Amino acid sequence: MKIEDIEKLNKIADDEINVYSLEVIDGVVKEEICKEILTTCGIAEDVAPYIEFLKEDEGGFKKLNEFIKKNSSDDEWETELFDDMYIIGFHDNNYITLDKEGRVMYVDYETMTKELVNNSLEKFFDIIIKFNFMIEDYYNDNPDGDFFEDGMTDEVIEKFIVYINKIDENVLEDNTFWNLVIEECREL
Repeated sequence: MKIEDIEKLNKIADDEINVYSLEVIDGVVKEEICKEILTTCGIAEDVAPYIEFLKEDEGGFKKLNEFIKKNSSDDEWETELFDDMYIIGFHDNNYITLDKEGRVMYVDYETMTKELVNNSLEKFFDIIIKFNFMIEDYYNDNPDGDFFEDGMTDEVIEKFIVYINKIDENVLEDNTFWNLVIEECREL
């Protein structure tokens, strides 16, 4: 992953850019390249596939339990299951977090369960970049087309699967975040 790729992603997303202070992400974000990206060029607030990065002043990269306490009256969230997890954003109104090892996790609000998304934030960014670049490439060739109707062919999906496995093995097992995204794409 290169900073240029994130800058291109930010242009593609054409959305507000979230830049974070080092004080907030230090100790939470493990990879130096991700720290550099998040504190310099930032990350677009909304990127495909339906991932919303939370702004720093709204709680981005802060403890998940503290975020929940501040934004919900649901005491059930006060559980050790989510200790040492830091919220970075949302997908389908559920939480995308970092755990204390630096892995990206998906926390389901209804079932109060967590599952692995990626083994690092850098790998998460790599796969998001690839997904968004696939969409951009399609629209460059088909400006009037619909990527999710016509562009997400079996061939494109299989290439994406190969890419994910190359970047981060074992994140496409049953009921994992990326497996569910791919299944949604197949159903379109």
